[in-house]
Amino acid sequence: MSVVTPVVLRRLSEAPEDVSGRVYSEQVQHLYRLSVAGYVGTVIVASITTYALWNTVGNLRLTAWFAAVLAITLGRYLVYRAYLSAPSAAQSPKTWADRFLVGAVAMGCMWGVLGTVLFPRDSVPHQFLVMFVIGGMVMSAAGLLSTVKRVFYGFTLPAIVPLLMNLFLQAHSPYTQMGMLGVIYTVVVLAFAAEMRANVLASTHTQEELRQATRKLQAMINASPLAIVVRDAEGRIERWNPAAERMFGWSEAEVRGRIVPWYPPGKDEEGHRFRSAILRGEAFSDVEAVRLRKDGTPLMVSLSGAAILNDAGKAVGMLAIVTDITARKRIEMRQELQNAITALLAEPRSTVSEALVKVMQAFCEKLGWVCGARRVLDTEINSLRCAEAWGNGDPAVMAFVDETRALLTPSTSKHSGVTRRVWDSGQPVWITDVQADPKLKRAAAARNAGLHTAIAFPVMIGEEFYGVMEFFAQEVRQPDPGMLEFARQLGSQIGQFIARKQAEHDLRFVATHDPLTALPNRTMFAERLSQALAQARRYNRRVALLFIDLDGFKNVNDTCGHDVGDGLLKEIAVRLRVCLREGDVIGRMGGDEFVVLIEEFQDAERLQRIAEKILSTVAQPVPVRGHDCRVTSSIGISTYPQDGRDSQALLKAADNAMYRAKEQGKNRCAFHSI
Repeated sequence: MSVVTPVVLRRLSEAPEDVSGRVYSEQVQHLYRLSVAGYVGTVIVASITTYALWNTVGNLRLTAWFAAVLAITLGRYLVYRAYLSAPSAAQSPKTWADRFLVGAVAMGCMWGVLGTVLFPRDSVPHQFLVMFVIGGMVMSAAGLLSTVKRVFYGFTLPAIVPLLMNLFLQAHSPYTQMGMLGVIYTVVVLAFAAEMRANVLASTHTQEELRQATRKLQAMINASPLAIVVRDAEGRIERWNPAAERMFGWSEAEVRGRIVPWYPPGKDEEGHRFRSAILRGEAFSDVEAVRLRKDGTPLMVSLSGAAILNDAGKAVGMLAIVTDITARKRIEMRQELQNAITALLAEPRSTVSEALVKVMQAFCEKLGWVCGARRVLDTEINSLRCAEAWGNGDPAVMAFVDETRALLTPSTSKHSGVTRRVWDSGQPVWITDVQADPKLKRAAAARNAGLHTAIAFPVMIGEEFYGVMEFFAQEVRQPDPGMLEFARQLGSQIGQFIARKQAEHDLRFVATHDPLTALPNRTMFAERLSQALAQARRYNRRVALLFIDLDGFKNVNDTCGHDVGDGLLKEIAVRLRVCLREGDVIGRMGGDEFVVLIEEFQDAERLQRIAEKILSTVAQPVPVRGHDCRVTSSIGISTYPQDGRDSQALLKAADNAMYRAKEQGKNRCAFHSI
């Protein structure tokens, strides 16, 4: 007793209970939750006690007591039912604790009556029964009612104090000793109840802290801009926060308990590897991958994940945090594409066609489009025709590309397809689904190739419309303003590239060609002759030069004017091309002198026939500006290696032969040495 008394005194001296807040509400809930077992036990114990004491004490008094116990228990049960049905019970715990206290005090008093008024004074065994029953009920109260101190005391003190007083009042030694034992028992029960209450209170505090932490965590998860996904060990969804709903399009109700079909075709195995690695305890961070939305749209995401462990340290699930990096990756890829395109367009040796095919390929491969084409404006027929096209190699896609290559888009076309819309508006155009567009002439081929989204943009040289570039994707993509702006800038960049290439070509042409006849000039012809001689020396071939001088040209120039003379020279240049093979080179040396380079001739007769054809062609009348111009030609022929082994020697030999032809009467040819 000396050991437990300080504990009891300390418990009894505690400050009054805090009857506000969530913790107290939990204590009251605990009280009501356990009360039904107490009500059932009360009825059973009261029934057994009544039966045992029948005919030992006054039966009328015993019946009245039993009826009162039943009535009080029924009232307490009705309070319990009212508590369960009250919508705001948790908000007013003190009120419901007070109601419970009334029933507890009343029932405690009934057990107090049993220990005094109904105490069987003439039967010691029955006295022990009463003490055992009251002691048992008090001990039960320590387990059931101790969560709320005042309720426990409200039941315990009225139940046991009257019995103890009754025992001490008997003034007999055994009763006094039993009273002392009863006091010790009471102190132990009170200490036990206090400890029980402290444990329950600590547990309630812990649960409340856990609930608060859970609510905070839940609020953080719900408010997070990042998708947070919790899955079990099989990959089924257990938690799917609002950010995940917005990102992927499925609601949590749709995916809970399911495996989400968010892997692109052929990527299921990749997802299985990730899941297996996490369940083995491997964590990963910022892994870039592609996942699908509910509508099939691909998203580029950054994944971080770790395993969820049970108390034994075994992985029972996994947590993934998902960031949508689609916009950032698109910007990065566009920048990479821009750098790649800039490098391609800066390549000095590439032709326009070669460079733009590479540009189309880079555009498709980096941004996920499957084919593209460049269409140029043919001003002679006022139509857009395909200049270059590229496809990813898929047979159905290549069939669409072939149809694109063959397609002409005239200005009068009734089909207002993607390129025609760009032509009409001069602005980039985005078509979300070409299969649903009745104005697209290639709709059937697009359907066969599985094409959906199209983007097209104008190629502009300054303010002048030059053509259109178009690209197609096999998934439905919603309009992307950033992509449209990028396309507009790309069209301008390509236009500048084409203009630069054209200017470079014009500069090279002016430097190497005669401005009047567009034939190679003296410089370019000398370069071609040097190359031909180098090849001839290397492979033991023969080379011939035909030096042509027009007879009577000066007279035409003097009598008809320089404009007519220039027109005559231009027409003669055209006729000379007709007389020669495709690989033969013709140049203008100046004035009315032309020179022809013939490689790999077989014999002199072949050269003779070419010369005679030229003589005949030049001698035909040439109508120029109303004048019927007539000239002839004299041709000197030299050959390698007979007449010289370098350019200067061959030219001089051919020139000498040409003068000999003039001396022989003009309108004829002469060989230098053959």
